[in-house]
This record gives sequence, C-alpha cells and structure tokens, in this order.
Amino acid sequence: MDRLLRYLPNMPGRFGATPAMTEKTVTDPREWSQSKRLLVTTIICIYTFVVYLGSTLCLGMYTSFIIRYHVTLMSASLTMALYVAGYGLGAILLSPLSEVSSIGRNPPYLITFSLFVATTLGLCYADTFALLLAPRFLQGFFGFPALATGGGSLADIYHMPELPFAFTAWVGAATCGPAFGPAISIYGVTAYGYKWPMWFLFWLSLGCLALMLIALPETYSSTIFYKANKTTIPVPSEENLLETAGHHHRPRNILIASVMIVWKPLRIMFTNPAIFFANFYTCLIYAIYYSFFESFPHVYLNVYGFTFQHFSLTFLAICIGTVIGILLYLPWAAWWRRVSRTSVPPPKAETCLVPAIPGSILISLGLFIFAFTTTTVPTHHWSLSLTGVAIQTAGVFIVLQCLANYLLLAHPHDAASLLAGNDLMRAALAAGAIVFSQPLYEDLGVRNGVVVLAGATVGCVGGMGGMWGWGHRVRR
Repeated sequence: MDRLLRYLPNMPGRFGATPAMTEKTVTDPREWSQSKRLLVTTIICIYTFVVYLGSTLCLGMYTSFIIRYHVTLMSASLTMALYVAGYGLGAILLSPLSEVSSIGRNPPYLITFSLFVATTLGLCYADTFALLLAPRFLQGFFGFPALATGGGSLADIYHMPELPFAFTAWVGAATCGPAFGPAISIYGVTAYGYKWPMWFLFWLSLGCLALMLIALPETYSSTIFYKANKTTIPVPSEENLLETAGHHHRPRNILIASVMIVWKPLRIMFTNPAIFFANFYTCLIYAIYYSFFESFPHVYLNVYGFTFQHFSLTFLAICIGTVIGILLYLPWAAWWRRVSRTSVPPPKAETCLVPAIPGSILISLGLFIFAFTTTTVPTHHWSLSLTGVAIQTAGVFIVLQCLANYLLLAHPHDAASLLAGNDLMRAALAAGAIVFSQPLYEDLGVRNGVVVLAGATVGCVGGMGGMWGWGHRVRR
C-alpha cells in the first residue's frame, strides 16, 4: 500500500488532496531519522527474540512433565510443537489485518502480544498437563506478528538496498531465540522449580510489551496517511487508490482478504517452480533446525554423559553459528547495497541468491559432520559435533536471508502473501518434525537419522543453483 502514495502527488485534486497536503502531512517512515529507525528495529528484534525464545523454553521442563504428569517424551514434546504450529496458523489467518489502512501494524502487535502475556500468566498456574497444551498453542498463535509482520515493519522503514542489513538483525534474533531457550529453562528448572521458565517468559514479555506501548511508532505508511488526513481532507478509498495503481483485485472485505492470502501463495507456489522450491527448502531447513532440539539429549546426555547444566550450553553452538553466518553475509549485503544504488538497470532478483549457493553447501556439510562425529559411544570429542551444528546454522542463516530477500524482490506485489504462506508451511512442518524426530532418532539412531536429513539437503544445493541461473525465466 505504501507504494500507492507515490501516485498521489501526480493526481492533484482527484480525491480532494493536493500535492502540498500529501508532502507535508504524510511522513514516509523510510525518511525517518536513523536513530528512530534504529529504535524501531531494536524493538522488533527484542519482540521477535522473546516470541522465538518461548518456543523452546519448555525443553527444560520435559523431565518434570514426564515425572509429574506421567506422560511420554513424545507427549511432552507437544508443548513445543503446538507453540510452533500456533504461530504459523496465526500468521496466515490474521496477517491481512496489518495491511488494512485503518488498522496498520501496531494494533495487531499490541493486542496479540497483550494476549500472549495473559496466556503466559495463565500457564504459570496450570497444574495439569492438559491445561498446558491449549495455552501453549494460544501462546504461539498470539505471537504470530513476530514471524509474519516483523519483516513487514522493517520493509516499511528501510529502502530496499538497506533492507538486508535490517533483516540480518531480525533473522539473527529469530535464530538465536530458540537457542537460548533450553539454556535458560534448564538452569531455571534446576534452581527454582519446573514453573520458573514460564514465570521468566511472563516477566520478559511484560517488559517487552511495556517497551512497545511506550516507544513503538506506527510504521505502515498507508495507516499514517489515513490517520493524518481522515479529519482534515476527504480520504481516498483503498478501492480507488488500488484502481489508480492498477491493482483491481484488492478485496474490500477483510474476510475475503484472508481467504485470498491463503489461496494466493498456494496458486503462485504451484505455478512457479522457483517459489515452490523456495518454500520447500525453507520448510526442510526449519524442520531440521527444530529436530536438532530433539537429537541433542540423545547425544550429549546419553552418550557423553553431560550434566543438565552443561547440556543446556550445547545449544549455544547455534548462536555461534548465527554470528558466523552474519559475518559471512554482511560483506555481500554491503556489495548489494552499493550495486542496487548505482546499477542501471538494477540487478535481477536472482542475484541476491548467490550467497545461498555456498550457504546450502554449508548446511549439508554441517549435517554430515554432526552425523559422522556422533556415535553410540564417545569415540570423538563432543566439540566436533557442535562444530557441525555451528556450520549448519551459519548456512541456514545465509539461505534464509537470501530467500526472504528474493521473495521481496521477485514478487513485490505478492510478497506479503508469499511470506505468510511460507510462514504457515515452515511452521507446520517444523511442528511435525518436533514430534516425528523422536521415533526417527530412536529407530534409526541419531547418526542415520541425521544422514537421512542431510541427504535431502544435498539435492537442494543444485536446486538453489537452478533458481539463480534460470529463476528469471520462470518469472516471465
């Protein structure tokens, strides 16, 4: 919608608005000061970190669930799987609300996160396993804007050449959040009892909510325009604006918009091989990422005999891998910003996939290192397998960055639909991976199970090269 504002200065008086009113009354968030945009980015990243932290914060509570409620390990893992499924479903159902001019970004952020905080408080007092499952799903459901809208807020305030830098911080927060969850929860459960992780999440999310209420401005330019002009000049309807811009297909009803945003990514995915592969690869990456949280206990508790406190620190290898991925990606982002500003015509969208090719190789390499340094007896030092985890995570970070930028560049008019559909698909498969990874590792063993997953990623290296070389032909 923000792109449509560019049409208004060239249409004096058509809707009762003059060019002077448009320029002076409406503030483009991309022209905000650097400090204000940095503040918004920081708040979005903190919010994203808190929501993603909540997904794995229950991992340290598994043993307590099994002993206290007499459930199986697979049942205990549902507390994580339902959370992940919840934020995927919330993204596809409610993300259209943030693109309605009269609503914008902030109301979905603040309302859903308030419900997230309230649900977390309820979990602190849950005393049966059944009472844990539904609230955990609702927690994830109410945390969906961090997944679905956070990137949109960053796109609101940064020009395209600068966006990869902002996405680096946002994706980094999303990647590191789940890695800190086990470390925090295991130490908390050991020291203060099994309910402490939920109390920790409650106070952390409450502080984040207070920060958002105080300091987070509206970033959606269409909403800023709407609020600035609704009491001073006749406001053009979205239907007229979209007609002017050539987008006749924009629905008037939010319910219809929600249906379209579910249907549109499916239609594009099954008619565009590049988008199909991007969604498939993202889903596979997410499934493997969350399956790691189920394989670590088999390796570091059963094989290496780590204490719970030492075991919790193994997940920080994911954070180390994220930092490595950032350091590898930033030089490319700097080059991309320079080329995007100076090249005429600008580079093809597929150019941003170049780092994803070595990134996809790192994913497969890291998985194979983890698999072949993991045995039923500690014949290799534990640091070797964690090195594989760090390498794999660095590749994951780079590939996810590249695919997110590709979707924004290759299909700018459908980016919101594509990202929401991608969110649902990867969250659904990740939730399933959390559950099916337990029998996978128990029946095949961790080594063979990870080899199966690594083998699936090998073919994706060629697919990524194909997207880079021929993706522009498919888009025509």
